[in-house]
Amino acid sequence: MKKILLLMAVAATMTLLSCETKTCVCYESVGGHWTKNETIADAAERCGNLSTSTRKCVESYEEDIDPSAIGTEYKR
Repeated sequence: MKKILLLMAVAATMTLLSCETKTCVCYESVGGHWTKNETIADAAERCGNLSTSTRKCVESYEEDIDPSAIGTEYKR
């Protein structure tokens, strides 16, 4: 009985959390090659906020862009 209640609580928690998160796609340069990883983020946060100097993150609907072109309009 305890296991069933625990599983129900876990399922309810996962359902609530899934409504408040989203998936971001992050590209990272490793050895001169771009790798693609998915990262979970808060739904209110922009995926671009997860970017660092070596990792660029975009919204999941933007994942088909060329990672080497990210931010090229700002490169000098």
